[in-house]
Amino acid sequence: MRVPLTARFAGGTLGSMNSKPTVEQFMQDCFRERTEALTRRLEIHRVYWRRFYRDGCLYDSRRGVIEASEGEKMVSVTPTDVGACVVSTGKSIYRSRYQISLAGENWLIQEVDMECGRCRGLENSAQCAGCGGSGWLSWQDSLRGLRSNCRKISAEMMTKEELGDRSYRDTGV
Repeated sequence: MRVPLTARFAGGTLGSMNSKPTVEQFMQDCFRERTEALTRRLEIHRVYWRRFYRDGCLYDSRRGVIEASEGEKMVSVTPTDVGACVVSTGKSIYRSRYQISLAGENWLIQEVDMECGRCRGLENSAQCAGCGGSGWLSWQDSLRGLRSNCRKISAEMMTKEELGDRSYRDTGV
């Protein structure tokens, strides 16, 4: 999909060359500078990693992080009341949605959501237990779901006899 050069909203644009960067320019800078920062961090990490791991060991190798960062591309830009939503191909198999807002003469990312892995926002997603039909999960939603699943698994794995005097008072467990 082609991304417009300047996302438009009522009364003007989301950015112009004279005052502040467009949302698209901001996101391109963000992706490029993230890749540069990851490259520098990876150079430092490799010194440590090579000291303790064989080349064939993938654990903690951070392989593919640069390629994943370089591969992220904008798919769409949608104006909102406070800025814009930018959907990208994501750094994984799922798309990402960046919520961007104005901060002075620039933009800042307020939240990054991940495409729901269950429904991927497709038809019948209104019934999705993962996202409630939105097709997206915020990082907080993802963490809540992970914590909830860990509690359920822990509760199922340990009987009262196994817990002994350490039984939990939390009714959610």
